[in-house]
Amino acid sequence: MLTFIIDWPVVILIGLIFAYGIKGQPQGSVFFTRAFVAGKIILTLFVAIVYYSYWLAPDWMWGYYVRDSELPRWLVFYVLALYYIAYAAGFFIAHEGRKWRTWYPPVVMGLMVVGEALLIMAQQPRYLAVGTYDQFMAGTTQLLSDSAVGTVPGILSGVLIVLGLMALLWSRRQSFA
Repeated sequence: MLTFIIDWPVVILIGLIFAYGIKGQPQGSVFFTRAFVAGKIILTLFVAIVYYSYWLAPDWMWGYYVRDSELPRWLVFYVLALYYIAYAAGFFIAHEGRKWRTWYPPVVMGLMVVGEALLIMAQQPRYLAVGTYDQFMAGTTQLLSDSAVGTVPGILSGVLIVLGLMALLWSRRQSFA
C-alpha cells in the first residue's frame, strides 16, 4: 500500500489547512462550515487523481508488495473512503488545537510534511519505479517522471493546489461571531 500510505500525511495536511478557513467560532459543528465543505471538495478531487493513478499503475500504488490482481476490488474503495476520515481528523485537530495552543496546528502541519518526506525517502526505489509487479521484480520499470503516472496526475495536482487556495480564500468569506 505504498502510495496509499504516502497519501495519508497529505490528506491530514489538507484538513489542517482548511481548518484555517474558519473565521470565528461557529455555533454548530465545524463539519458544517464552508471551510470543511470546500476542503472536502478539494479532497474529492485529490481522491479522483489518486484513483486515476491507481487505474494507470495499480501494482505501483501497492508499492509492489503485492499484485493488485490478488486483492479484492473493494479494498481500493475502502482505502480511499478512509481518506475522508483522515481529512476530518486533520480538520478537527487544527480547529480544536488552535483553542488549546496557537502553535499546535502549525507544529502538526510541520510533522505531516516531515512524515511525508520520510515516507517517500524510505520507499524511494519503489516510489520512483512505475510498472507492473513483474516489471518491478525484473528491474524493467520506467522512472516516475517518465511515466503517465508522473506527468498527468502531476499536472492535475498543480491545478488542484491552485483550486485549493481559491477554495480556502472563498471559505474565509464565511465568518462567525
